[in-house]
Amino acid sequence: MQRRREAQSLRELLLELARARGGAGAETPVARLVTKLAAPWVDACHRDQLGNLWLIRRPRREAAGPRIMLAAHMDEIGWLVSSIEDGGFLRLRPLGGPDVATYLGHEVLVENREGRLFPGIVGTKPPHITRADEYRRFPEAEALFVDVGLSEAEVRQHIQVGDIVYPAVEPWELGEGRITAKSLDNRASVATVLWALRLLQDRDTAAEVVAVATVQEELGMRGARVAATSIEPDLAIALDVGFGLQPGVDRWTGIRLGKGPALTVGPNIHPGLRQALLDTARRIRVETQVEVAAGSTGTDAWLIQVAGRGIPTALLSLPLRYMHSAVELVDVGDLEETARLLAEFIVNAGPEWRRTRPRWLTGGEGAAAGIAAAAVHQDGTGKSADEAGDAGKAGEEGDAAEHPAEDPSADRSARIAAGLARIDLDAAGHELARRLVAHLAELSELRGPSGAEAPVREWLLDHLPREVDEVFIDSMGNLLVARGLGRPGPRVMVDAHMDEVGLIVQGVDDDGLLRIDQIGGIDPRVLPAQRVLVGPRALPGVIGVKPIHLRKGEERSRAPQYENLYVDIGAKDKDAAEKLVQPGETITFATRFELIGNGLVKGKALDDRGGCAILLELLAEDWPFPFFAAFTVQEEVGLRGAQVAAEEILPDVGLALETTICADLPDVPGHGQATHLWGGPAISFQDRASVADRELVELIEKVAAREGIPWQWRRALGGGNDAGAIQQRAGGARTCSISIPCRYIHTPACLLSVVDMVNTYRLARAFLRALATEWPRS
Repeated sequence: MQRRREAQSLRELLLELARARGGAGAETPVARLVTKLAAPWVDACHRDQLGNLWLIRRPRREAAGPRIMLAAHMDEIGWLVSSIEDGGFLRLRPLGGPDVATYLGHEVLVENREGRLFPGIVGTKPPHITRADEYRRFPEAEALFVDVGLSEAEVRQHIQVGDIVYPAVEPWELGEGRITAKSLDNRASVATVLWALRLLQDRDTAAEVVAVATVQEELGMRGARVAATSIEPDLAIALDVGFGLQPGVDRWTGIRLGKGPALTVGPNIHPGLRQALLDTARRIRVETQVEVAAGSTGTDAWLIQVAGRGIPTALLSLPLRYMHSAVELVDVGDLEETARLLAEFIVNAGPEWRRTRPRWLTGGEGAAAGIAAAAVHQDGTGKSADEAGDAGKAGEEGDAAEHPAEDPSADRSARIAAGLARIDLDAAGHELARRLVAHLAELSELRGPSGAEAPVREWLLDHLPREVDEVFIDSMGNLLVARGLGRPGPRVMVDAHMDEVGLIVQGVDDDGLLRIDQIGGIDPRVLPAQRVLVGPRALPGVIGVKPIHLRKGEERSRAPQYENLYVDIGAKDKDAAEKLVQPGETITFATRFELIGNGLVKGKALDDRGGCAILLELLAEDWPFPFFAAFTVQEEVGLRGAQVAAEEILPDVGLALETTICADLPDVPGHGQATHLWGGPAISFQDRASVADRELVELIEKVAAREGIPWQWRRALGGGNDAGAIQQRAGGARTCSISIPCRYIHTPACLLSVVDMVNTYRLARAFLRALATEWPRS
């Protein structure tokens, strides 16, 4: 009976929030309501400069617990009045992402600057004069108009361009415990957070909770990043709505109403935090679901994760049907169970969740810091501080013989040695090539798609040189290594990303086949009939293809769509497959590394394991300035790791070591080929992510000429790399890139030249040496 009364109160809370109007950028009425509702359960309320509402609950005991940020956006979609036309009709433009298909003929309310409401109708032509072709499609957004039934003069007197138009609906209760209303995206989550605070009212907690009703999520998650940067929480949990199962929403995308919240999995989610929430849910018997996000979750979590120095972030999704319409629908039971989960997790969150900072930012630059990993709850597979220290001691002797690739092949090793012997290099070049290729052979065959880079990070930890000052693993999983702390000169950050493109399991169908989505940018045309490895067990599988005999007409030449692709692991049915594979597990290509042809290496993930091999070699040298090696994560899904790494390092100069487009192919005209194999390292002056610092580029040209190192321009503006993230973070840093040309980049089998790789190392080394005396200070 008590639980029933509580659910009734939560229902009333949700109804009140759903009635409020608060379009993106105009959230003040909702903020006032939330402040009033939250007052009994929090210690303080605060609105920041952007309009985010902070609800602060202070710790209830002395033990130093974590600062936990809960985020749920309070803004809603709608329309803006874009013009007033003859006759007093109002033209509209979208505010957020409203669906034209849900507005024709609907009643609306126009709210003016004084808060006065004017009822109106989204007009349509009578069917008697509507052409047949018009019936077959919805009009463009610009064609919508609102009729408020006033004369043009009266409209101009009371309504202005920029006033907001909302659906004119009241919340309804449907069936048992289900509510339909406008703006349940995301007032349902705001109600859930408020209810969690109510459940905490009499609980003893060590954590400080800052629950934020964020603004402008519908315009690009703007409020969440501002709030997270200011709050600097130890961890964050975002709440939003997910696509509820309904006709037209498949089971790979949708989640079921009445079955509890979905715990999202993917690069945007901190694995350790997700696991802690899952463990809590199991302990208190809260039913949960799985939601898979191969890249952006499209929620506040996306920008919270990379705010400031990075924040361990999780996402709880409430099932919601008919998203971005006036009849959104939720099950109140899902909200109640999610609130219970949040409250219980917060009660048990202790000091183990508090994050540390690297010693180079806390006054320890001059000390003999040694090696220590400093990540909390990274992913359950990363090394502890002690393990990282032991790994560093072994790194001095680490080579391909000591750390063989999985399932090593003596024949392949012999072929690689024979191929290297034929390459035209001096003795020093041959020895350098041997080390680089030995490391690249192992790195290439490690499995590390964006968000799942732990195997690559562990291998690098095992191969670090002894003489480093500090090792730090940040909240994103970046591996940051410092040498020369306390020395004069510029702080130099050299970056190479650990992640690779890959696939992710969305779910298992009745036949035991795995439905998949892409991580990073992969041309779907290269996928049919490929061999792959699935999940942490590296299960062998194949990407199925319909027999050519059964493909007719255009079907033979039409490119596949990801929703039609699947991986076959040989399971006889769904039950058998689900014992082996779970949604959210990653998939990589099963390519074996080889040295082929005229000094070329072939393998997967050469973007950017080639850069990692070079950076590891550079890290073995002593530098006259503070040198920071950043082995970053999630480059392939938006340069995300480098954003956080730059905030931890605060560099003056950033150098991205990359592999880049090489399109010296028969069907590509000369001006579009970007780079050529055997043409030397590629220098970029601009791409989609950044414009290289001109003085740094000139210094690279100067040292290349002085050292006799061949190089080429990267003659393409497409794509981008971590230099773009480094350049824009940490107050700005002067950046440039040096890249290895790579054929067939982002495919299962890439090619690069060993000579290009050697010259890329030599040019990067010469450039960095020149920085000590010649770096541009203007």
